Amino acid sequence: MEGQPETPDDAATPAEPEPDRSEAETVAEPGRSEPETDRSEAETVATAAVKPKRTQSRAARIWVRVILVVATILGIVSILAVWANRQVLNADNWANTSTALLQNNAIRTQIADYVVEQVCDLKLRMS
Repeated sequence: MEGQPETPDDAATPAEPEPDRSEAETVAEPGRSEPETDRSEAETVATAAVKPKRTQSRAARIWVRVILVVATILGIVSILAVWANRQVLNADNWANTSTALLQNNAIRTQIADYVVEQVCDLKLRMS
């Protein structure tokens, strides 16, 4: 079989290491006379600080923002619509939830205390 080692010794021998590009080849960039490896560290830092070319047009960036804003608004409106449908517009669901909560003694005690406090506070304000 071609391409597969026939003995374990063949499998253990490493392939020839690839030569280091900086030592083996020096490739000059188009428009430059000196090779790539002769660049100083200052030049490398200076070219890294240069902004890359924009790949998106201004219109595309505006449309992305518009779509994100519209999607956010639609998400919030849909959450409120589901809540309103389940709690406000569906009277049976509202009554079942309220009945279940009022059957709990701790909740009834808290509501009673709150109502008494509000009534007493109202009487003090009126007098």
